[in-house]
Amino acid sequence: MNILIKDAKVLVYEDTKFVVKKADIAIAGEKIAQIEKIITDFEAQKVINAEDMLAMPGLINAHTHLSMNLFRN
Repeated sequence: MNILIKDAKVLVYEDTKFVVKKADIAIAGEKIAQIEKIITDFEAQKVINAEDMLAMPGLINAHTHLSMNLFRN
């Protein structure tokens, strides 16, 4: 399913800092196809109005105790 997220506040990394910009996000299937200020040429089955929402990369908790296995029997 193609999804278009309109007018989201998008967290992006520019130069040496994070900034928030307003943009549209086009998702084709399970992949982000496009992020632009305004997207007009994308055929979407679902459109989400994200005017008051923040879009940002997923946060991953990479905290592990794998190194502790070295100290076990």
